[in-house]
Amino acid sequence: PLRATGTGFYVNATDIVTAAHVVEGCRALSLPEEGTALRLLAADPVADLAVLASDRRSSRWLPLRPADRPRLGQPVHALGY
Repeated sequence: PLRATGTGFYVNATDIVTAAHVVEGCRALSLPEEGTALRLLAADPVADLAVLASDRRSSRWLPLRPADRPRLGQPVHALGY
């Protein structure tokens, strides 16, 4: 069977954000460490974003700021592979 990997990050205890192109065409999605199944909640190919749900809860996640404008001097995180 064909397998591939991609990166993502938790944005709360159960939801993971990744790129839409990472999940495009996938028949099954899972966490690589223990094989926990993931469910695709939404994908936007134009923005190249996808949200996955996991039954495995994470105690560590990256908090995202609401849609209002960023403030001068506010910390920014850049992620990529």
